[in-house]
Amino acid sequence: MKSTTELRKIARSKHAAVTKIADGCSMTVVTESAATIHHDDMITSALTRSFNYDAHYDLLAVPSLRELLKSNDHIQILANDVMTAVSLHHVESLLIASMSTGCAAQIRRRITQACPAIRNMHIRETTLERPRNLELHEPLVLTCMDWRLHGANGFRSMMQGAFAVERFALMSTAGAGKELGHTGARANMVLSQLSRFANAGLERVIVLSHTDCGKYGGNAAFADDHAQCVGLTSDLGNAAKLLREKFPKIRFETGIIRCHGHDVTGVEPTTHHH
Repeated sequence: MKSTTELRKIARSKHAAVTKIADGCSMTVVTESAATIHHDDMITSALTRSFNYDAHYDLLAVPSLRELLKSNDHIQILANDVMTAVSLHHVESLLIASMSTGCAAQIRRRITQACPAIRNMHIRETTLERPRNLELHEPLVLTCMDWRLHGANGFRSMMQGAFAVERFALMSTAGAGKELGHTGARANMVLSQLSRFANAGLERVIVLSHTDCGKYGGNAAFADDHAQCVGLTSDLGNAAKLLREKFPKIRFETGIIRCHGHDVTGVEPTTHHH
């Protein structure tokens, strides 16, 4: 990990004005998985209110931020992911948005304790309007935090054609498909969070990896496109196997989001796991 001095240079002053940038992302959003957050413009509205910003954002979303607070290991993973956004995408600002009153402030305190360099970011907290019902008949999509995948220009509009899905809850963490393909701290965090939805009757999960993923080293880590797809598909298969063993009543499907430069160009289902 970079030194605090280097991270300060990347994050810049916490009081600096936030502006749109054409070739990347200057914002990270930490929030929860409920479908209404990701389909009813809650994030865009919160970013506009908090930062006067409506462009790209890295997304870190879990079913329950309050549940995350119960584990120091899980808080450390969240803090590490925020700093990944800083180092890879030159993120300067952080919005923490929760449906639970007071939770965003607790998350801020804990992640800055876990990684003091986060204090150098421009951080805002907000409480989102809580939906009356969390619609558990809607599937949960588990994918990466990469800013290209999220928001109006991300993969969301392509899910109907790929998986016959219009609305879905969303969980995102760094390198989701890759990390879940191997046991470890992040896999344990994801399994712990999924238990919250599984116990409430969740029936379907779609795990999506994407090309040019920083967790793999980007496109350059593979000899060609075919080799990249083989590698992603293998890890997705391992992830689905792990998840199916843990949650035998849930239907798991997998797919690959195609990224070309700064754009998402498609979503391709891979092996379906029942």
